[in-house]
Amino acid sequence: APRLALYYQGKPEELAQRLRLIPDQGRTFVFVFQPYDESLLWGAINLENRLRVVHPLQLYLDLASGDEEELQLAQRVRERLLPW
Repeated sequence: APRLALYYQGKPEELAQRLRLIPDQGRTFVFVFQPYDESLLWGAINLENRLRVVHPLQLYLDLASGDEEELQLAQRVRERLLPW
């Protein structure tokens, strides 16, 4: 199943509304991390519309500390985005 992992500062309900997410519908798992420290955004790339893409290493580390599904996604991040 497709997966999406992201960081978001704000209420989860607002994010769900902005992304038009509906619980228990669709085929994509969405993992949302709330940055607890600005250092999590180290190496982030700024895109348009205030969207920032975090460094793959940070995403990998956060996913690797999660449950089984998050661990699987962390492995995919490592294989595709961290070639060393």
